[in-house]
Order: sequence, then C-alpha cells, then structure tokens
Amino acid sequence: MPKMQQVMQDIHGSEDWETIREITGNWSNDRKFFIQKKNGEKLLLRLADSFLYEEKKREYARVQRWNTLPFPMSQALAFGLCAQGSFSYTLLSWVEGDSLDKLLPSMTKQEQYQLGVQAGKILKAIHGLPVDPADLPKQEPQALMLQRLSRYEQSDVRVKGDEPVIAYVKENLDKTRVGLPPVYQHGDFKVSNLVLTPEKELGIIGFHRQGCGDRYQEFDQLEAFDVEVSILFSLGQLHGYFDGDPDDSFWDALSVYSAYASLVSINWAKKFGDDEVARMQHRFAVTYEDHKAYANRIPKWYVPVSCI
Repeated sequence: MPKMQQVMQDIHGSEDWETIREITGNWSNDRKFFIQKKNGEKLLLRLADSFLYEEKKREYARVQRWNTLPFPMSQALAFGLCAQGSFSYTLLSWVEGDSLDKLLPSMTKQEQYQLGVQAGKILKAIHGLPVDPADLPKQEPQALMLQRLSRYEQSDVRVKGDEPVIAYVKENLDKTRVGLPPVYQHGDFKVSNLVLTPEKELGIIGFHRQGCGDRYQEFDQLEAFDVEVSILFSLGQLHGYFDGDPDDSFWDALSVYSAYASLVSINWAKKFGDDEVARMQHRFAVTYEDHKAYANRIPKWYVPVSCI
C-alpha cells in the first residue's frame, strides 16, 4: 500500500488531519484508520481496493439513507478514490463511546436487559427503512445459502459430527421463507458493533457487512456472539424488536439460520487464522447444545417476557 501521505493528498480536507492511527484486529477486509483533525474532530477512514468501488459506493449510499434515523451512528461524510485510483475511501464520523461487549458484564441485570430492548428497537428501525428496488437481492437467498454450505462441506476445517446439522439446514431451508419483504440489514449487528456514548445513548457502528435480505437472518449474530456476553441483553433485544415474544415463524427461521451460520462461519474464519477457526468451532458446539441438537427450535437460554 502507498504511504499514508500519498493517500492523504487525494482526500479533500486531509491537510487538516493531525493524528492518523491504523485500527487493527478487526474482522474486515477494509483497512481502517482513526483520524483526528487539528480542531479535535474525530473521523473513521476505511480503505478498500479500487475494484470494489461500485460495491463500496452502494454501501456509502445506504449509510446515507440510514443516517436519517434518530440514534447515534457513523455519519457518511465523503466517498471517492484515492492513492491515484488505487483505493476507494469512505470517510465517516467517529462515534465516541465504549463497546457493549466490554461494558455489559459489569452492568446490572436491569441495565443489560434495557440496553437490549433499545438495541432491538434500533434494529427494527433499520429494518423499517424503505428499500430501493436497486438494492433488492439479485440471487435467491436459499440458493446462496446452499452454495456457501457446499463450500463448507468441501473445506478442511469441518467439525466432527456436523453431518446431522448440515442435513437439518438442507431439510428445513424452506422455513427461512417467512413471506416478509426484504429489508436493509446491518449485517453484523452484535454487541461489539454497539457502543454506549458519553451521553448514555446506544450508538451503532460497523456497517461494512450491510446488505438487503431477510430480517430474521440478522439475529444469527445474536446467537453466535451476544448470548455468550449477556443473555439478558439478548432477551431484551428480541423483546424490544418484537414488542414481546417472537412468533413461531421467527423461531423456525432462526433455528435454521443459526445452524447454517454456525457451519459456514468456520470456513469464513480461515482467513483470520487458526485461533478464530477454533472460536467458531466452539460456537458451533454451543449453538448445537442450546438447540438440543436442533430438536428444539427455541434455544434453551430464551425466557418469555412474562418471566422477566
């Protein structure tokens, strides 16, 4: 990659950047940088290969659409090419705050649950945005799931005893056809992409996996990541989103999505190293147990609203 000085020359306003610090250790193919301007304003810069320009341009337009929602989130500031056309860049506002995955374990039970309720309402607001017809999925979602599942079956990082789970996904794929229209998906809605701001508001970051698809698939992140941090937060998110208990169609779909995600995420993690593969394999085992080998649609950690 060219030196940052070369990149800065192509980005309008970069002459006012005082601090540039790369953010490492994230699960994104983008390179991310914390920027602080001379006036103290903080920014987030994302760089991607130029061949992804059109994809990143669509992502930027969707973030602009989401910026109309009334909660703290990364604001779309600028987009274009830099480094003489070698990279696309996205410039966003910096959301000040502490990540929920760090904060939740030290909070009271009531605080954890109420933050979950807020998160559920935020996710529902994102899903309520009008979808541009140009953003509708170009491929039938179930066909794409089968393609990715096939790649997992052919990979060298499979887990022992995965055959019944693979069969469960294939045999129950129709349960993900819930008949609801596609929505804008955050794509990575989990506690590590939610922050508590100094004003004690819940903010949202990490839009790089956003897209358009089934609203219920969004919750596979809750089962994979949020439950291990805080069950109460996870319960609150579901209760806040559904304004009560989810219906049977949700649990039917989520059990399939969770089984599917627990498999394909193992293969996906290969590019991040053996430790991440091992973590995903562990999550596969936990999700398998939570659903009693998928004999139960509703995971064992779930508690109805009436019992909170």
